Amino acid sequence: MSEKELIDTLHLIRKNETNYDTRYPLVLKAMYLAAALGYETGIRVDDKTDRLLWWVVYIVLPNNIGEISWHNPSKLTVWSGYDTNEKYDRCERYEKMFKN
Repeated sequence: MSEKELIDTLHLIRKNETNYDTRYPLVLKAMYLAAALGYETGIRVDDKTDRLLWWVVYIVLPNNIGEISWHNPSKLTVWSGYDTNEKYDRCERYEKMFKN
């Protein structure tokens, strides 16, 4: 992980500010990169807006630059009711798809 990779990702986020399908994974990537660099990161629910079910990804930049964040609408999908064992069974089945 490098600061350059985070900076490049932040530029891509800005370029795709209103293209939410592209922006969402970039925001999560930026959060991952920032956390790997030791920056404070997280996800919280915005309870100060009338927009129902918006989650906020935030990164606290170093040297007193401050926090940056992005609001993201929830994608409401129906949970299929799986348990922890089923979750990891699905992960293993996915992995097997790519093993030779």
